[in-house]
Amino acid sequence: MQAVRQSFIQYVLSEIARLFRSGLTGRVWSGFTGSFSKCVSSSTTYAFFTRDGLWQRRWRTSMLHRLIGLLLGLIPRGLTHICARRGKRERCFTAYCLDALADRRHIMIGLVFMLMLCIPYELWNNLYGAAGAAAVFVLYYFWAIPRRRAELIDADALSPMYLVFLFCVALGFFFSEHAGLSLRFVIFHLACALTVLAVPGSAVNAKQLRTMLYIVLVGLLVSSLYGCWQAITGVEYLAYQLDASINTGITGRIYSFFSNPNNYCTFIVMLLPFALALFISAESVRERVFCAVVLIITLISCGATYSRSGWIGLIAAVVIFIIFTDWRYIPMLAALCLLALPLLPETIITRLTTIGNMKDSSSRNRMQIY
Repeated sequence: MQAVRQSFIQYVLSEIARLFRSGLTGRVWSGFTGSFSKCVSSSTTYAFFTRDGLWQRRWRTSMLHRLIGLLLGLIPRGLTHICARRGKRERCFTAYCLDALADRRHIMIGLVFMLMLCIPYELWNNLYGAAGAAAVFVLYYFWAIPRRRAELIDADALSPMYLVFLFCVALGFFFSEHAGLSLRFVIFHLACALTVLAVPGSAVNAKQLRTMLYIVLVGLLVSSLYGCWQAITGVEYLAYQLDASINTGITGRIYSFFSNPNNYCTFIVMLLPFALALFISAESVRERVFCAVVLIITLISCGATYSRSGWIGLIAAVVIFIIFTDWRYIPMLAALCLLALPLLPETIITRLTTIGNMKDSSSRNRMQIY
C-alpha cells in the first residue's frame, strides 16, 4: 500500500479529489462519507466480516493444527540434526548447484507459471506443473530448511478452509464416474497445495517477489500477443461458445494458448491486478513502460475473449483495488466507466447486453445446469 500512496496515479487522483473536496459539493460529500464511514466501522456487520472466523480461531489451538505442524517439521528437524552432527558440509559441485537453486526458488516458480501461460494446451499436461511445484517444494523442504537453518513451514499456510477444499477434491475423485479425467484436477490441486507451502519460503523479500511476478508477466505478455494475433487473423466460430443469433457481429472468441476463451480470461483476471500493482510501484521508467504494455495488450485480449464472467470478475477486481486504496473514489470510477461506454467496440456492447438474457443459449444452458 505504501507503493500505491507514492505512485503517480495516486498523486493525480489525490489532486482531483482535493479540487472536488474544496467545493460545496465536495464538503457535503465529505461530511456524508465521514458519517457513513463511522457508522459502518462501528457496526456489528462490519465487526462480523472483519473478525477471524470461528474455524480460524479454533484452528490455531486445535490438535490437528499441532499434528500437521509436527508432520511438516518432522523431516527438516531430523535432517537439521544430521547436518549439525556432520558439521561443515562438504564442498562439491552438486552441493554448489543445489545451493544456487535454493537461493533462486522464486525464479523457478516464476518460470513454471510462465511456461504454463506459453505452452499450447495440446502440449501441456498438469503433471508438468505438479512436477515443477514438487521440485521447488522438495528443494525448499529437504535442502534449504535443514542446511540453512531456515524457519520450518508454518501450518497456518494451509488454512482450515483450504484443507476442507483439498478434502473435497479427494472425495470428488473417489466418487467420480470418470476417475481418469478427475485425476488431472487432483494433480493440478496438489501442485497448487505444494506451491502454497513453498512460495512463502521462496520469495523472502519484496525484490524476489517482484522478480517472480515479472517473469510471470512475460508469459502473460506472450500469450496476450498471440491472443491479439488471433483477433487480427480470426478464429474458428464454435457454436457451443457463442450464440450467433444473439451476439451479432462477433465471428469468434480468441483463446490464445488455452482450449477455452473463459479459461484464458480467468488467467487474465487473476494476473492483471499484479501487473497493475507492479505498474504503480515501478522503480524505473523501463519497468513502468513494460507493465503498461502488458496492461494494454492483455486488456485488448481480455476484450477479444468475449468472456462475460471474466469481464465482471475484472470489474470486481478493480472495485476491490479502489476500495483498498480509498473507497471514496468509487463514484469517480463509476462516472469514468459510464463515459467510457461510447468508446467501446460495438461487439463488446452487444456481448454485455446479453448478460442475463435467457434467449442466449449459453445463459439458458447454465440455468438448466444450476
